[in-house]
Amino acid sequence: MLTTQDPELARRVRLLSLHGISRDAWKRYGPDGSWRYDILDAGFKYNMTDLSAALGIHQLEKLPRFLKRRGRTSEAV
Repeated sequence: MLTTQDPELARRVRLLSLHGISRDAWKRYGPDGSWRYDILDAGFKYNMTDLSAALGIHQLEKLPRFLKRRGRTSEAV
């Protein structure tokens, strides 16, 4: 799981999580689909399991408490 407020970092991580394939690759399944797509970078297939995602969501809710316990605020992250 990755969280960021940086739109460029989010775009890059999204691209890499799809094997580096352009998002247009998924349009091939639509009514005007084509099998053409571009590999923009060497990426990996990083899928979270449903269980990992559920745990992560609940852990994020506890982030302020975790950070306070460690002696720093969420603004410092």
